[in-house]
This record gives sequence, structure tokens and C-alpha cells, in this order.
Amino acid sequence: MKRSTWLQWLVSIFLLTLLLVPAIRLWADSATTEKVLSAGEEVRVPVDCQSFKYINIRLENLMDSESVCWRTSFFQGKERGEREIGPLRFRTIKLKKKEKDKTKDVRFDRRTITLDCKITDEVVIHVDKGKVLVKVTQEK
Repeated sequence: MKRSTWLQWLVSIFLLTLLLVPAIRLWADSATTEKVLSAGEEVRVPVDCQSFKYINIRLENLMDSESVCWRTSFFQGKERGEREIGPLRFRTIKLKKKEKDKTKDVRFDRRTITLDCKITDEVVIHVDKGKVLVKVTQEK
């Protein structure tokens, strides 16, 4: 192999490594669950509170009408009380109809909620009305 070809090959491998390492580190620092839920369905996501610090819940309405869902959390198999996680009316999320204009800064058809996972084993998202894309990400 020529010296110039060998050098090009080494530079290519080095650059590829520089590009992939941050992506791999980001992937290793989070765990994601993604699911589309219709009315009456729910998703239960186990939480690894020893490895991860935060839970991000991203909800997006997939309907041309309003969607309604709510969240709750469990610790050691028991639902956490309203004194800890708040009353159901504050945990209920109403998502407006799906917006056609994706360039708006403020959109009411999606919402992101960040929770501290100190005393949570499991997060439950339940859809009462409509169709919602639920994405739960655990992060360090």
C-alpha cells in the first residue's frame, strides 16, 4: 500500500472516530421508550433511578381534534400519593388539535414534562381521548 493511501486511510478512521464517540456517549447516557397510544391505552415505563436522574416525557397529539392524557408514578409497586405527585387535575394534559404549521415557536399540540426520579420505580401514561405519541427518556 502506498504511503499516501495509508495516511488517507488513517485520517479517515481518526475523523470517523471523532464523530462517533459523542453520539455513542449520548446514546449510553439515556434510555428511551416510544409508543403511539389511542384512547383507553396506557404505557408503563420502568425507571432505573440508580442509573438515571431525570425522566423526560414528550407528548404529541396525532389527531385533528383534542387529545387528553394523564400521568402517574409508582414506587415499590404502590402509586405515589397526591401529596407527592399532585392531584390528578394537575397531572392531566390536554393537547390541542395537531398543528399544520410546524414553524411556530409555541405549539399546543405537544408538551414536554421533566420529572426527578428520586422515588419512582415506574411511570404510567394513560390516554383518555384521542391518539398521542408518547416518548419517555431517562437521562443522567
